Amino acid sequence: MKTYIYLRVSTSNQDNENQNIAVQRYIESNDIEVSDTIRDSASGTVPIRKRSLGALIDKCMRGDTIIVSELSRFSRNQREFMNMVWDCQEKGVVLYCVGENLTIDENNTETAGLLSYLGSGKAESELVTKSFRIKNSLDYRKELIAKNGQFISKKGNIIVKLGGDFNAVKKDGKTVRELGVEASAKKRREAVVNSLELKKSYALIIRCKQDGDNNRTIAATLNNAGFKTVRGFDWLPSSISQFIKRYEQLERTNRLV
Repeated sequence: MKTYIYLRVSTSNQDNENQNIAVQRYIESNDIEVSDTIRDSASGTVPIRKRSLGALIDKCMRGDTIIVSELSRFSRNQREFMNMVWDCQEKGVVLYCVGENLTIDENNTETAGLLSYLGSGKAESELVTKSFRIKNSLDYRKELIAKNGQFISKKGNIIVKLGGDFNAVKKDGKTVRELGVEASAKKRREAVVNSLELKKSYALIIRCKQDGDNNRTIAATLNNAGFKTVRGFDWLPSSISQFIKRYEQLERTNRLV
């Protein structure tokens, strides 16, 4: 008898590590040996037979188990889901959902749990699922902080602490909040200075200045060459001197940090 883990996210931009952490905790606490982990990047409305899950079910033998983090990872289509359950029951394949603590096999279908998800109790089930996802997401980020000292948020900010007192002194007399703001600012500075297009813009401006061109001429030269400002706009004569000052200031700051 083999045990498989099935992880699914809706898009390639999403991360299935939150799901994996929850499943791995269950695996370790029950001393289960896993034969393979199947990762899918597809919407839950996509037919199961068109996803890796379909091939996995075909491969499973009687007594094998498929573990998911939550019920919705199988499918968000009720008919698809129930057909999959019946197929697995007929084959003798066990399905286990960690979030709902739900076991579905040929002898015990957990009918109440299934009806709760598919029928009038669906809203409550989704609330439990959301709470489960938030907890796993927080646990995953805590593990990243413990391992790397930080993690990058979706907005690109560097997070060094979750919750707690952000005004507590952490290092060199600075608070957690101040350290986070500094780290995020440093990242933005590096992004500007390391931008190849902005480096080329700066080099062209300096070359034009050395040739004696005024700001109006330099702005026209940059626009004709297809260069854009930091915010993606066309160059104006008034933005040339401001850009030089800001760019050189960022370069000096990065050299000192």
